[in-house]
Amino acid sequence: MISHVGRSKPERDSASGWRYAVPVVLVALLGTLVSIGLMQRQQRAIHGQTHDSVQAVVSSTAQTAARSLGSLRGAMAAFPAFYAVTQPVSEAEFAQFSAVTFDQRDDLTGVLFAAPRASSLVVEYLASGAPANLRGFDLASDPVSAKATELARSSRDTVMVARRSSPLGGSSQVFAYTPLFQAGTFTGVVVAGVDVWGWLDATAPADDAYALSLLDESVTPYEVLWASGNLPVSDQTMRVALPVSDLQTLTVTGGPGPAMTAAAQPWRPWAWLVAGLLVTACLCTFIWVHSRRVKGTADDLQQATNRLRFLAERDALTGLTHRDGLRSWLEEWDSRAAGRPLVVLSIDLDGFKEVNTRWGHLSGDLVLRQIAHRLSSLIDDRDCVVARISGDQFVVMRALDLGSLDDITGSVQALIEEPIPIGDRDIALSSSIGVALRPQDGHNLDTLITNADVAVRAAKELPGNSVVRFDQGMAAHAAREQQIGRAFRAAMRDPAAHFTVDFQPQVDMVSGRLVAAEALIRWNRAGELVSPAEFLPVATAYKLMPDLGRWILRESCLVVRRWRQEVPAVVAVNVDAQQLETGFADVITGILQDTGTSPEWLMIEVTEAAAMGVRAQRELDRIRALGMSISIDDFGTGFSSLSRLADLPVQQLKIDRAFVVGLGQSNETLEIVRTIVALARALELQTLAEGVETVAQARALLNEGVRIGQGFLFSAPTSADACLAMWHAGVSVPQLQT
Repeated sequence: MISHVGRSKPERDSASGWRYAVPVVLVALLGTLVSIGLMQRQQRAIHGQTHDSVQAVVSSTAQTAARSLGSLRGAMAAFPAFYAVTQPVSEAEFAQFSAVTFDQRDDLTGVLFAAPRASSLVVEYLASGAPANLRGFDLASDPVSAKATELARSSRDTVMVARRSSPLGGSSQVFAYTPLFQAGTFTGVVVAGVDVWGWLDATAPADDAYALSLLDESVTPYEVLWASGNLPVSDQTMRVALPVSDLQTLTVTGGPGPAMTAAAQPWRPWAWLVAGLLVTACLCTFIWVHSRRVKGTADDLQQATNRLRFLAERDALTGLTHRDGLRSWLEEWDSRAAGRPLVVLSIDLDGFKEVNTRWGHLSGDLVLRQIAHRLSSLIDDRDCVVARISGDQFVVMRALDLGSLDDITGSVQALIEEPIPIGDRDIALSSSIGVALRPQDGHNLDTLITNADVAVRAAKELPGNSVVRFDQGMAAHAAREQQIGRAFRAAMRDPAAHFTVDFQPQVDMVSGRLVAAEALIRWNRAGELVSPAEFLPVATAYKLMPDLGRWILRESCLVVRRWRQEVPAVVAVNVDAQQLETGFADVITGILQDTGTSPEWLMIEVTEAAAMGVRAQRELDRIRALGMSISIDDFGTGFSSLSRLADLPVQQLKIDRAFVVGLGQSNETLEIVRTIVALARALELQTLAEGVETVAQARALLNEGVRIGQGFLFSAPTSADACLAMWHAGVSVPQLQT
C-alpha cells in the first residue's frame, strides 16, 4: 500500500491564511514606514521654518539695537569737535549743545560732563535729563565708569557699556563715554545714557512665539540685560554679537517660544507603528490632517518672518521705507540697472510746524500719513521708491529716464498741494524740493541725500513751492554756512565784543521828522562785515535767537532811555518765532525793569508768519498788555489769514520792500499796496513802507496815503549818536514837497 505523503487540509488552510496575512501585514508595515518617513520629512520642514523664523527675529532685534548704538556713537562724535572750537565751555552752552545734538532721540536718559581732578573724575555739568544728584559725583568711584573712561582716554574714541543698574541713574541703560582733549591733554569725559531696551520692547514680537534675550557675556555668570519670553537662555539657539567695546561682550540670543514649540512637537515613531499595524487607513487619514496642520503652521511662521522683515525696513508712522530701506533699494538697483540715471528729490513740507502748533500733533500725524499715501502713488514699478527719513522730510528716488525732471517734480508738487481733509477742515500745504542727480551729484546714498538737502535749504529761502537743482556752488555755500555757524557760536559767548546795534530812521515823509528807528544787528567778524542774511538763519538753526534777541533788546533799551532825555524817541525791535515760543513777554518785563525803560518807548516788529501761531498770538497779547506797540513786518509776503489778523493786538502794518520797489513799474504792485492800505484803514492800523529808495517811490506812497517811510532815501542804518542827531535836525526831502 502506497501511502500518500503531504499536508493535511487544516495545515493547508493554515498555510493559506498566512499566505494572505503576510502581504497584509507587510502592506501595513510598509504603510507605517512610509507614514513615519513622511512625518519625519514634514518635521524637518517645520524645524527649518522655525529656525529661519527665529533667525529673522534675532537678526531684526540685533539690527535694532545696533542702529540705536550706532546713532548714539554718531551723536557723541559731535562733542570733541564742539569742545575743540568752543573753549571754555559753560554749563549753559553744554546743555544747549546737548539739546541740539540729541533733539530727535526719545530714548535719551541724560547727558553729563566730568572733569579730571587729581585721581578723580568729578561731574560738573548736567544736561538733557541727567539726575540732579549726580552733580559732584566721582566717576572714578564707580569701577565700570572708571574702566570705561580710561579705555576711552587711551583709545581716544567713544566707549559704550550696557548696565542693568548704575550709580549714574536709572536702570537697564547703555552709557557712552566720549573723551575730550585740548592740545593733546585729556580734559574730561562726556557721558550719555540711552534706553536701548525701549527700542527692543517696541520691535520684539508681542506674542509668545519667540523668546529673546540680550546678554552681557563679559561677566561670569552672564547677566541678562533684557528679555522677551520665558525660554531659558541655555535653550536659545540663535546668537548675534553686538559691537560695543573691549570692556563688554553683548549678545542677542533667541529661540522658539511656547507657542512655536507646541506647534512643532515631534511625533513618536513607535506610536505610529502600532497604529499602522492596527488600522492603516486611519493612520493615513490622520497623516493627511496633520500635514495640513503642519503646512498651516509653516505658512504662519513664514508670514510672521515676512512681517518682521517688512517692519525692519519701514517707518512706523507712514509705512514708507526709511534711510536703511533706501540703502537696500539702491543696492538692489545697482545689481539690476547699473548705469541708469536716478533723480533724488528731498521734500520738505512748508508750514508743517504751523500745523502741529495750530491743530495739534495728532492732526500733524494724519497729514504725514496722507502725504505718504499720495507719494506712494508714484511707485508704479521697481524703478521708484518713496521714503520718510525724518519729521516732515520725504525722499523720492526714481529712474530719470521714466520722464522729464519737470514732470517728476510737478507730479510731487501737485500731490502735496491738494488740500488734505482733517475733520471739518482742509489743510493746504506747499513744499520745498531739492534735486540731486545720479551720477552727476554723487553715487552713494549719503552723498546724494546730503546734496539734495543742501538744495532744499536753498529752496526754503525762495517763495513757497520752490524747486532747486543742486550745484557745486551750493556745496560751497553750505561750507560757508558751517564756518559762519562755528564763528557765530563763539561770538555769542561775548556779544558786546563782536556785535553792534545800528538804527535806521522811520520818517514822516511830509514833515521830514523822525517818528521811530528800527534796531538792526551788525556783526564785524575779524574785520569782515557779515550780512544778517547770513548769520540770522544760523542763529535760528542753532536755536540761539532767544539769546541774541535778549541782547539786542537790552542794548535797544539802553539807547532809547538815553535818547528820551532829549527827544520823544521810539525804537522798533524785531522778534522772531523762536523768541515768542520761549516766554518772551517775561524776558521783556525783566529787561525793562533792569534798564529803567518804559514800554511805550518800544515797538515790537514780528513777521506775519511768526505771528499767526496760537502760542505766538497769546505771547503778543501779553506783550501788548505791557504797553508796547506791535508791528507786522514784511506784510503781504506771508500766509496770514485776514480773519486772524483782526484778532491780533497790532497797531501797524509794515509794507514789504518787494512791493515798494515795484511801484511805478507794475500796476499789480500798486494794487497790492492799495489793498494793504485799505485793509489797514478798515482795521484802524497805521501803515509804514520799508525799502524806500527813490523820490518816485515816496511820492507814489504818499499818493496812496502811506505817510511813514523807511529806506536809503532818508538814511542808511547808522550809529545811535548819528541817529539822535537826525532826530534833532529832521530829514529834508524837498523834492516831496513839490
